[in-house]
Amino acid sequence: MYSFFLNHPNFFAVILGVVVAIIGIAKQRQTARDKNTLDFESALEDRSDYTAAWAIVTRIVDNRLSVPVQRWASKSHFNTAEAQALRHILNRWERASNGIERKVYNDEALYEIYGSHIISIYVYLTPYINEIRVLRLPKAYEKFERLAINWQVRRAKEKR
Repeated sequence: MYSFFLNHPNFFAVILGVVVAIIGIAKQRQTARDKNTLDFESALEDRSDYTAAWAIVTRIVDNRLSVPVQRWASKSHFNTAEAQALRHILNRWERASNGIERKVYNDEALYEIYGSHIISIYVYLTPYINEIRVLRLPKAYEKFERLAINWQVRRAKEKR
């Protein structure tokens, strides 16, 4: 065994180089994930279209007892400003959920920033999501739903 190291003096240097490279790659990935997360947060905060859509969705949720949320999924209401706002918000978070699932975004950071927001969207818009699935797209917003449920579970564990 000792003769192996004498005959191959670069062995430890190569192993050390591999370890350093692996650590460097992992750190680069984490840095990229954090940067993407900050970019997402900044873009969301700066987008007037999201703010406008959110104002409409808030009105829909506030009026849900007189006008059920799932109404906006029907064909007759599909092109209304309300239905478009609902789709805009849900599509934005479906894309974010995709990014979290693929580790493009930092799940922990987004949970800390938007956890309550996502959980509320899911709780109040589930009837709309279910109706969209029945009428049009059986797999609509699945990744968003998975994210929201995971975050609900995480929130419940934090309260214990």
